[in-house]
Amino acid sequence: MDIPRIDGIELGPLIGEGECGRVFAARTADGEEVAVKIFDGMAIARNTLQTMTARLESGGWPDGVLAVRDADLTGRSAWWVTPLIADTKGGDGSPPTP
Repeated sequence: MDIPRIDGIELGPLIGEGECGRVFAARTADGEEVAVKIFDGMAIARNTLQTMTARLESGGWPDGVLAVRDADLTGRSAWWVTPLIADTKGGDGSPPTP
């Protein structure tokens, strides 16, 4: 899986991975902490992912679904930028405890 360069985003540590790809903590140019999901091209259906993302963007984000702030689903490596909800300070990528 290629790690793409994303303008305005500095990738940080790997905080999770699964069957569809890997998630990295990252920081935007203005200092906001975000998560970047880089999809494994062999594990996703790009057309379905594009359709689903477009439906969410036009219809609103239901509770429990993270908003996609930026995406490239057509490039060599498909990716999403979402809010970061994990506690990366501890280094294990687990959700923060209340």
